[in-house]
Amino acid sequence: MIVLTLFSLIVRYWIVAIAAGAILAVFAISPRSEETGIYVMLVVSMAALTLATWQQRSMVRALASVENQVSGLHTEVDRFLDAMEKRTRVLDSTQIEIARV
Repeated sequence: MIVLTLFSLIVRYWIVAIAAGAILAVFAISPRSEETGIYVMLVVSMAALTLATWQQRSMVRALASVENQVSGLHTEVDRFLDAMEKRTRVLDSTQIEIARV
């Protein structure tokens, strides 16, 4: 489940970045003048940096979510192990009582 969540986030944002880059590249390939080409390339660079920043932020949020899920699982496992230990103690004491009788 956790791996699928991370994979879907990575795929979703890379597709957006590639699509935006392709659309902006069309404008960069056929500029009307040299100055327009420079401005278009500047916009392409800024868009790429913005998309990379958004992707990084979303990945940090996703990793924090995964960390919380793992922490919650760790807590649940600890509770389960404590309950099993208590049951084992009860069974051991019951067996000792039966052996005495």
